[in-house]
Amino acid sequence: MSAEPQRILFVCTGNTCRSPYAAAVARQHGLNASSAGLDVREPAATADAIAAARARGIDLASHAPRQVTAEALAAADVVVGLAESHARVLGNGARVLGAGIEDPYGLGPDAYARAYEQIERAVVDLAKELRTRG
Repeated sequence: MSAEPQRILFVCTGNTCRSPYAAAVARQHGLNASSAGLDVREPAATADAIAAARARGIDLASHAPRQVTAEALAAADVVVGLAESHARVLGNGARVLGAGIEDPYGLGPDAYARAYEQIERAVVDLAKELRTRG
């Protein structure tokens, strides 16, 4: 009997670009991942986020940003902030994805491409780490 996979919650500010992309990449690597935001204000992923994700084979067009809740935090085995500031706010053992991912919101397509490249590398490293620790 195999153990249930760890539940990973990726958290960023608005849940419109970084954390939903990180969760989607994590799911591609077989992880049980979801995402949320600390200050959700938009009803959907940004157009630049959708385009950058689509260029990498991920569909964020139907993503609906959601606010992080105490229930979501309690249900997660691993909580990952996309920046150091997120991990500080989240507390309780939250970690930072890689070295932290700069927010591309409103900075144009190139900023999203850079952020998504960093997210991909950091999620691959996280997936390897979690598989190693079991």
